[in-house]
Amino acid sequence: MFKLKVFISHSNHHPDALLIAEAIARKLKRKEIDYWRAIEHLVAGQNWMDEIDKHIHGCNVVILVWSHDAQVGFVKREWQVADSLKKEIFTCKLPDTDVPAFLKEKQYIPFDDPNRGFKKLLKDLKGFEDKLRIKEYSKNASALPEFDFIPIPAGKFRFSIFKKTVRVEAFEIADFPVTLDQFPSLGNNEVSRDGDSPVTNVSWDQAVQYCKWLSQATGSLIKLPSEMQWEYAAKAGQELEYATKDGKITKCNYNNHEQKTIHKGDRPNPFEVYDMSGNVWEWCEDLDPILKDYRIVRGGSWIDPPENCRTTSRHSFHRSHTNLYTSFRVIRVPK
Repeated sequence: MFKLKVFISHSNHHPDALLIAEAIARKLKRKEIDYWRAIEHLVAGQNWMDEIDKHIHGCNVVILVWSHDAQVGFVKREWQVADSLKKEIFTCKLPDTDVPAFLKEKQYIPFDDPNRGFKKLLKDLKGFEDKLRIKEYSKNASALPEFDFIPIPAGKFRFSIFKKTVRVEAFEIADFPVTLDQFPSLGNNEVSRDGDSPVTNVSWDQAVQYCKWLSQATGSLIKLPSEMQWEYAAKAGQELEYATKDGKITKCNYNNHEQKTIHKGDRPNPFEVYDMSGNVWEWCEDLDPILKDYRIVRGGSWIDPPENCRTTSRHSFHRSHTNLYTSFRVIRVPK
């Protein structure tokens, strides 16, 4: 599974460079991004040059904190090695310093205002990670996955979150969550080795990146459904308690003591969309209104009691969280 790895290069003798580097490390740690910096990770007795070279080779990105003394000594050597390996270099330029022209061309982030600098750095890292993951998906996919998209007509329904009637424009939704066969390298489904079963252990970020890859590869706009789209499709424009033709949970995969997901069976709702109650929680594009960096999931799973599998039930997980009972399905919308 692809994971972003960052090498932080900075002078240990420049107070501001050291403070910025420490702050960058803390922010990366909070974002659960792997990083390596010599002052923090070198162990007594190690050959420092070999270790530094090993970690520059193994990283995806080098963050270079550029201070007055960065053009000499260890920092100079580190950015020269990174440049020779064609690594992506994000240069964090401290105030009143001059950056060589070739480094400005690679990534140049002024840190005259540290708050703005950190914000841009994290945004650029996220954008670069998206590009790398999309490239990884393309490399690992033997062929583009095919989906059975169900047309969902425009219409009105009572949205449980707003507690009022809303209108939803037409879109298409996959009749089943993304499966192992549709992208076997995407997740690690420990509860089922059946290629027709939903892929699990997939974070919200990974699901979004997968949608971006599909959009680029197909020319269509592929994304996660909003909560409103998800609930409208689950209820099939009606007031169904569960997403089945009769609104009952009888045939759904819930309270499953065998602890496994199951493949598409005979449990569609009136729109002919399968397993929107039970089997796996499904990521939506919406943010949790209270918990920062948490994203909404809908539908309940094989492990849940009936009340969690209602068409109105919702929960949230951290955007980087993965587990054995959460997956996602995709929608296709007009551009």
